[in-house]
Amino acid sequence: KGDDPKVVYDLNEIIFQCFLNNGDVPILTLDYFRKRAKETFMFSPEFKIYKNNQEYLEIDIASIRDGKIIIGECKKTNENWDEFLGKKNRFSEILEIIQPDIVVFSTLDKQRPHEANNGLAKFINEIQEKHNDIEFINLNREDLLGGT
Repeated sequence: KGDDPKVVYDLNEIIFQCFLNNGDVPILTLDYFRKRAKETFMFSPEFKIYKNNQEYLEIDIASIRDGKIIIGECKKTNENWDEFLGKKNRFSEILEIIQPDIVVFSTLDKQRPHEANNGLAKFINEIQEKHNDIEFINLNREDLLGGT
């Protein structure tokens, strides 16, 4: 009450910046794949791809699990997929170059990304028609946090 001491703490700056810049979803997505690795798991932090010395596309997920290349995009909420879809042609071009085995889309929302956004579902279908060897994985809150 009035005389009770207040507990105050500072969040580590690195952790604070991670949450502020939506770094938690890529970390949870990478952890999802790490937990399912049988032998090996490697990853790169998110990175930017440049074309003609200009930023072309940012890749949130880039990893190799048991010899399979995984790339993907993460959004905190399903409301943010339209921004990604504005760059879908660039993402398609990068798919042609990298030729991943798995493409992942993840969110902390309850609904899976492809179920929440018709444009994303259509984009996935278009890519699957061209590349039926690519596995698409859509992860939601339950997948990333284990049922919470």
